[in-house]
Amino acid sequence: MAAIPAKVTLLGAVLLACANVGGQTFTDGNRLLEAMLSTSTEEQTWALGYVIGTIDTLNNERTLSPATGCFAIPEGTKAGQLRDAVKLYLEQNPSGGQNMAASLVAIAMQKAYPCKK
Repeated sequence: MAAIPAKVTLLGAVLLACANVGGQTFTDGNRLLEAMLSTSTEEQTWALGYVIGTIDTLNNERTLSPATGCFAIPEGTKAGQLRDAVKLYLEQNPSGGQNMAASLVAIAMQKAYPCKK
């Protein structure tokens, strides 16, 4: 049997950590901000992966349903810039930290990169 690459194992762990079973939120804004502020490279990498994965999912949902929240990330924007926008939003809105992190990422993107009217 072939060995499973470490990246695939990490991806599986991230997907499991992001799962929502029976309405239970596994990753809230407090947990995401904690990882972003951590000195651990693993925690910071997890947080970046969470943000980028969530944004990819939101972009896919918008393709399927234009009613999904609007944001327009400029061409050439780096992943770290997106993470920084989410981090700033979480730091400036600590009272929402108990909410689902994916929803907070969406709000942060809408605030940082609003759609042009």
